[in-house]
Amino acid sequence: MTKTNLILVTPVLALLSACGIGQQQLSDFGKTADKTVQVVGTASTVTANLISQNEVTRNACRYLQGGNYTLAAAPQTKLSPLLSDQRAVVAALGAYADAIAGALDAEAQSELDAAGGALATSLGSLSQQFDTSTQTAPSLSLLLNAIVQIEENHRISAVKREMEKVLPFLNRLKALLEQDQQRALAEMDHQIAAWEDHSRCVLSASRHRANAEETFRAADKAKRALLANRKQAERAVLAMDALIDSHFQIVYGDADFEEGLKTLNVFLADLQAIKDA
Repeated sequence: MTKTNLILVTPVLALLSACGIGQQQLSDFGKTADKTVQVVGTASTVTANLISQNEVTRNACRYLQGGNYTLAAAPQTKLSPLLSDQRAVVAALGAYADAIAGALDAEAQSELDAAGGALATSLGSLSQQFDTSTQTAPSLSLLLNAIVQIEENHRISAVKREMEKVLPFLNRLKALLEQDQQRALAEMDHQIAAWEDHSRCVLSASRHRANAEETFRAADKAKRALLANRKQAERAVLAMDALIDSHFQIVYGDADFEEGLKTLNVFLADLQAIKDA
């Protein structure tokens, strides 16, 4: 999102001084929320990348074995509609977090509204993967589009109101992830297995080449990264819990954005410990 200079007008400064929330708190919260969102999208992102990588590795194996190979070959498989729609939701959720990060900028209110509307629309599309009502997307969009324009000195309150409106959608996304988590992980596992098969073929064909050890170390490092991503993908529902809890704290509790930020940071720290184990 393009950032504009923060408008330093007296009413805004007075409000920020009173509530202890400024652009830095919003920015930190939005950026950390985006990192949490990336956890939600791990299965769809990694699977999509592997689909492209696997075609290259498959042809590399054929080339090294002296067989027929293709350059710039199109992937033989496609991302499932489920993971494709999940990617769209994650992109919309990331845009929403980005909008929060710059919510005191002059043009941020309309961008935050638009991000919320995009999230509602993409979530409606994902809902259709589960044969839910086709009226989901329009009803969510209508709710978010009802946001009224406000004066600059009320932007913090506006952000909280927007977060309150987004909360039901976050809960809905969590329910959808819980419902189909195993299917998403199975699709990811299938592509990881294909990657390992093709990579082992390349390693075998490269065993007597001068850079054999370097090739092996690169493949070993890549497999370790995939295993870490797999652990992260398993935490998608917990990532939604952290996002929901942080929103709830900010909207309904006595906490401010810094308290919500702590919730997300605890989740990310716990996740990193799991990935490093």
